[in-house]
Amino acid sequence: MNINFYKKLNELTEKTKDVAVVTVIDADNKYQELKEKKFALSDKEIIYSDESSKAKLDSIIKSFGRSKILKMSNPETKELKLEDGSIIQIYIEPLTDNPRLVLFGAGHIANQVSKIASLMDFEITVVDDREDFLNKDRFPEADHTIVQKYTDFLKDFKVEKNDYIVIITRGHQFDYDVLREVIDTKAKYVGMIGSSKKIKEVFDKLREVDKTSEEQLDTVYTPIGLEIGAETTSEIAVAILGEIVKVRRLQDE
Repeated sequence: MNINFYKKLNELTEKTKDVAVVTVIDADNKYQELKEKKFALSDKEIIYSDESSKAKLDSIIKSFGRSKILKMSNPETKELKLEDGSIIQIYIEPLTDNPRLVLFGAGHIANQVSKIASLMDFEITVVDDREDFLNKDRFPEADHTIVQKYTDFLKDFKVEKNDYIVIITRGHQFDYDVLREVIDTKAKYVGMIGSSKKIKEVFDKLREVDKTSEEQLDTVYTPIGLEIGAETTSEIAVAILGEIVKVRRLQDE
C-alpha cells in the first residue's frame, strides 16, 4: 500500500475526528482493479491510496453517499450497485475515539448509569455543580468528574459525533440550559429524563425562546430509556443504557 496514503491519513485525522476509511474488498466487471484500494474522507477532504483510480472511487462515494459514510459509527461491510450495474463490496471503518457518555447531573440515577456504563467501553464524564454529590467516592469509575456550573461547562464543551448525552439535572432545574446547547449538535444521542409535564415545559421554552424546530425536538430521546417497566433507580439506569446501546449498534442499519 502507498505509504503516502497513510501519511496523508495521519494529517487528516489531526485536522478532524470525523474521518472514515473505505476499502474495496470485492468488485466485478470493470471495477476489478479497485480491489484492496482505499480512500479516506472527511466532510471537506478526500484522499486516495491510488490517485489513478480516483474517478472510479469517486463513483463509489457518489453511489453510497458521502454524508452517509461519515454518519456511520460502527465498522461494517456494505454491498452497493453502481449506476452501470456493477456490484461493489466495501468495508467502511469510521475512525472515532471511544464513545463518550456525558452525564449532566450527579444524582442517584446518574450514579447507577455511570456504574453500569463502566462495564462497557464508554469514556464517562459527569458534570454537576455540587461537590458533595460529584466526587470520586460516589463516582470512582468515571473518567472525568467536573464540578462546575452547567452553563460555564457548556461554554467550552465541544460535542463530538460519538457522544451520548444524558440530561438528568436535579429537579429538572437546568434541563433547559443544557438541552438548548446540545440539541443542535452532532451528538449520537441526546436523552432527557422527566415527566410529560416537565418535558413539555422545556420544549415549549425552546420553541418560544430559541425558535427550536420540531425536527430538532424530535431528535431528543424523551421520555428517556427503553420501555421495560423500570421502577427502581437501577432499573431506570438499565433502561437508559439499553436505549443508548440500541442507538449505538443499530443506527447505521
